[in-house]
Amino acid sequence: MTEAQIRKLVTKWQKRLGLGEWHLMVKFDDTMASIADCEAHWRYLHATIRFNLPKMDARAAYQPLETHELTVAHELTHVLLAPINDMFGKYTKQKAALLEYATEITARAFVANA
Repeated sequence: MTEAQIRKLVTKWQKRLGLGEWHLMVKFDDTMASIADCEAHWRYLHATIRFNLPKMDARAAYQPLETHELTVAHELTHVLLAPINDMFGKYTKQKAALLEYATEITARAFVANA
């Protein structure tokens, strides 16, 4: 998948999730350890989302349900849920696991009902 195709998916899911007023900066980084990540500043309606395209392509090849669209929806769900992240206070592994679960299950529901 190309950077332009990912950007198109980001625009699609930004609209679908009601995040139209957010400023989303989309970056691509083949050196990052994860497939994608998101840093959202909900008070300012700004987020940076980074994608590692080679890792996304590799995962989609061996896990067909882990589509590029789901990855994009997942990262934008992080944006949607960003205020909840602050409510939990100090970072812990348990907090991270709970937030990741909530993000993933919500993103999967959004994609399944798209």
